Amino acid sequence: MIRKILLITAGVLVALAAAAALIVPRVADRTARRQLEAVARAWGLVVLDADVHVGWDDITVRNLHLAAPGFSAKVRQVRLPRWKITRFFTPSIRVDEILVDGVVIEGEPPEAWRERRSEAAGIGGRRLAWDRLTVRGVAVDVTRGDFRLTTQDGSWRYSHDGGGHLEAVQVKLKSPYLPVYFIDAATVVTGAAHQIESVKLAGLVWPFSKDFELHMASALLKPEAEGRLAFNVEGRFLPDRGALSASGRYDRRTGRLVSHAELHDAWVGLLIPEIVPVRHREAARFSGKVDLTREAGVSDVTAEGALTGVTVFHPRIAPEPMRDLGATFELTARHDAGAGLLDVSRLSFTHGRLTATATARVQKDPATGKLQVGAELDVPSTPCADAVAAFPPALVPNLRQLRLGGAVDGRLRVFVDFGKLATEDAKLTGKINLDGCRVLAAPPHLRAQRLLHDFDFTQVEPGGQRVTVEVAADNEWTRPLEEISPHMVSAVLTTEDGAFWRHHGFITSEFATALSQNLRAGKFRFGASSITMQIVKNVYFERKKTLSRKLEELFFTWYVEQVVPKKRLMEIYLNIIELGPELYGVPRAAQHFFNKEPADLTARESIFLASLLPSPKRRYAFYCNQAVPDHWNRALDRLLAIMRRRGRLTAEEYDAALAETITFDPVEYTSRDECHRMIRRYQGK
Repeated sequence: MIRKILLITAGVLVALAAAAALIVPRVADRTARRQLEAVARAWGLVVLDADVHVGWDDITVRNLHLAAPGFSAKVRQVRLPRWKITRFFTPSIRVDEILVDGVVIEGEPPEAWRERRSEAAGIGGRRLAWDRLTVRGVAVDVTRGDFRLTTQDGSWRYSHDGGGHLEAVQVKLKSPYLPVYFIDAATVVTGAAHQIESVKLAGLVWPFSKDFELHMASALLKPEAEGRLAFNVEGRFLPDRGALSASGRYDRRTGRLVSHAELHDAWVGLLIPEIVPVRHREAARFSGKVDLTREAGVSDVTAEGALTGVTVFHPRIAPEPMRDLGATFELTARHDAGAGLLDVSRLSFTHGRLTATATARVQKDPATGKLQVGAELDVPSTPCADAVAAFPPALVPNLRQLRLGGAVDGRLRVFVDFGKLATEDAKLTGKINLDGCRVLAAPPHLRAQRLLHDFDFTQVEPGGQRVTVEVAADNEWTRPLEEISPHMVSAVLTTEDGAFWRHHGFITSEFATALSQNLRAGKFRFGASSITMQIVKNVYFERKKTLSRKLEELFFTWYVEQVVPKKRLMEIYLNIIELGPELYGVPRAAQHFFNKEPADLTARESIFLASLLPSPKRRYAFYCNQAVPDHWNRALDRLLAIMRRRGRLTAEEYDAALAETITFDPVEYTSRDECHRMIRRYQGK
């Protein structure tokens, strides 16, 4: 009897085992498939293909293909080793680890991904319980709007207790709002609560332009409490363009950014505005420290360091490039984007042995929408030789030939309201005090003393003609001041330099007027030329309108005024002033236009000659036409009225000048056509 019971029991157990062998895998298979489909639906996907194999040791899914419109995810294999069913009537599978190998994701993920992005694993549920997830061989090429992310390979390890560890290599990010990023390797560490603990990037390449990139050897991002993010970056600029290290914190709640950066021999040519005529921008380097605090659209910057290797060239600045410019500096500035304000509260810089400080403020006027620009430059007492040596040789080639003593100092202030520039001039105050300087030695051709004696100079006309002008006692076209009509002196004082007898070579107020005219015209022009400055320009320098020439002209004007008496300067001016093609000096012009001695010029003839300035060749056309047009005669009447109002004409002289008619002498006149052809030749046309 017992034997029969044992046999029956054994048979039942065999039957149950056979049933289990048949039923349990099928239950697991259905459970696995249902779970797979449920997970896919949760992520907005459908299962297009899957080869599910359930064995006693593991469950394997091969060639899994999930899809959504415009999106595809393919998985070579998913393994659930050492699985077991924890419930039979509501089948559930329990597994210690899920192993995924060979994942290729392409396209634009469905919207459901946004809803589940906070779930670290996003896999599992009531029918599948697991502790660890390991994914290997991940290749991604996904887009989201204008954003694109690609990776060649990656892996992900995650556990419910220990958090996650994501690694990816050859990462590329691209967006129209950001440059393209290339990352050799990225590591993301998350905690058990799914929060990101750190992001480490290695070999990140950030292209700024086709020939300039930032290569970050390492970048570490670490989220902190209360929405703050700490970062630390080490890298270099490629190719061979300096090094960078930076650290700081960013508060995601307030948008506050605090950073400290140190740069060594870093290329800054990219940051120089295109309007600045810099050549070889790749040679411009900066070494130093930069601290930035930014919050609510307001940026505070402090910086200190050295700028080197800047080369500037523009034909209107100097005829030759100014090479290897640089300076050490300290800067404190604020930029308020909302208020349209840039405030440089302090800028101190040193170049050579010259040190200066400056402040600047640029603000948009809310009423006009135009910029208001103010700046101040302060130069402490500096040896004149050191000040000149600080200028590039190409900018002041003649000044560098002088041996100087004494000291210079100065302060300049400028304010321009572009909203009122059409009706108001810029405000320019202060001065550069050269009175402490002394010229100890100079080459013969640059000495101011040469103007005290007979001298000559050569002018090259725009047409290429070379004209030598001689100021000498034995020259028939040189006359002492006493032999030139006093009306001629009064005329040039009226049209050219009313304060000649009072100033020391400069008309300070006219510099602001000249600056305003340049800004209105939008062109690089020069003005504010006193009589002494015109002498210096003609005798010492070529006719090229450059900033270089103007700077040297200003210094030599001061130099000449220290040496040459005013009376001699007026005498020189009236003997060299250009009044037509190859017509230099009032004595020659008086004979050519009126067949008169310069002492016999009337008030109207004198003011006519003065009115030819500053365009004597173009206005020589009056002589070619042998008549002064009515509109020009009206202009002469207005100038005569100014002369009378300033006491340079008596009432009788004024009335006589108004009644007079300009009549040209025809002795040297050829023909109208030949006269106009001569003008064009001398103008280079």
